[in-house]
Amino acid sequence: MVNLQSPVNDRQMEALRWIADGCPPSGKGPAYKIMAVALQNRRLITVSRKKGEWHADLTPRGQHYLDHGCYPASARQSMACTGPLESERPRTTRNMLRSSATDVDLPGSGQGATSIQTRSRKLSPTEQLIADIITAGGELRIDRSVDPTNYKVRVASAIAFGKVPEGKQLVMEVDGGWRNLVLRLQDKPAWMTAQLAPIPVPRQLRNPHGAVRALLNDRSRFNVSRPVRDRALRLLQALVAESERRGYQARSARPIDISVRSRRVQPTALLSIVIDSHAVPLNLSQDHSWNAPQPDMATLVIEVIGGREYRKSRWTDGQLPLEEQLPEILQEAELRAAFAKEERLAVERERRDLRRRWEAAMEAARERFREAHRAEVLMRQLKDWTAAADLDQYLAALEVKIANMPESEERSAAMEWLDWARNYRGGLDPLNNRLAMREDPQPTAANLQPHLGPWSFYGPFERP
Repeated sequence: MVNLQSPVNDRQMEALRWIADGCPPSGKGPAYKIMAVALQNRRLITVSRKKGEWHADLTPRGQHYLDHGCYPASARQSMACTGPLESERPRTTRNMLRSSATDVDLPGSGQGATSIQTRSRKLSPTEQLIADIITAGGELRIDRSVDPTNYKVRVASAIAFGKVPEGKQLVMEVDGGWRNLVLRLQDKPAWMTAQLAPIPVPRQLRNPHGAVRALLNDRSRFNVSRPVRDRALRLLQALVAESERRGYQARSARPIDISVRSRRVQPTALLSIVIDSHAVPLNLSQDHSWNAPQPDMATLVIEVIGGREYRKSRWTDGQLPLEEQLPEILQEAELRAAFAKEERLAVERERRDLRRRWEAAMEAARERFREAHRAEVLMRQLKDWTAAADLDQYLAALEVKIANMPESEERSAAMEWLDWARNYRGGLDPLNNRLAMREDPQPTAANLQPHLGPWSFYGPFERP
């Protein structure tokens, strides 16, 4: 018995979006039609075959799942949408009417976009999303505390089914906290619209590059079946040859080439393209998935490993053979290397800035230490000068006392003490010494650390 509340998996969700967008022509259409059986069993869609033509529509229950990522709580909404009630009829783009007569340009058609009347057809969720962003001036801000819509799903649908206006890309960002979501239509970067020159693939593998030659007898790393082995090597040779033609280097992959910052399990790399001293690892493997095409032609996968992803990380034979996708693969390697270079330069700039700030902090700490030392000397002199002035009064009184004493052994001892006290007083008074700036001592870590705040005496990258 079918569990009507069991979650929809990722592939079924893609099929649900495809149906919501009117089942546009797609290379995945046959697979989506197979998945539609499970969706119909969950009462998310209805499927019909009129005059032999396959057709599917969302039910209200399916529309709710597409909008919110979960089944509706209402028992009425959870019922099968096969009854005669008007409210239970499938929601299609043919029977949804709006009372408003506002004109909305259909996205994805560029300058030749046609204007539709919203009273003649209700926009699909993805079309409505694009229309809302355009109405908002190209940037739509969402408060997720009051709007529970699953915009991640809608954005993915808009991109997957070509609802984004030509020349634009749809991005979703979080701005200052989970509540603040920003959806933006912006110009595509230059790399997306660049015309990529084809990369020739040799018909025969002659005089292969060393990194390719190393794979000829290495079954442990290069484990593909015999029918596709020659083609796989020729694809790698084409990438390596074009890379070196552009001034890059190619080499057998090393463990250090793969970034250790990513916690995701990375595939084993076969070789690396070195661009501006940055190694971009590549892997080629055989696709053993259930929907793999013919084994003699379309069972290979090329992956770019690690770094920031731009277009994607995995290419396989689909609507286009891998031979025609090599320019994209090499462009992806170039983009990742350029980003890694910018990251490296940014780190170097940050390190230089940290060192500059540390050196400034060290100089300021030395200055504060000198000032503190001089102040300490000055206050010690003031203390000695004050003590000498007080001592003068005492010595004067002592002298009067001794002058009134009769000649005796006691008077002789008192005179001896007075003479010593007078000599001591002369050395105590700073005005009797050379008046000049004292030489500053060489500061130590213990001297400077109290003046360095968050910095360490031992360097800009050490903890205090």
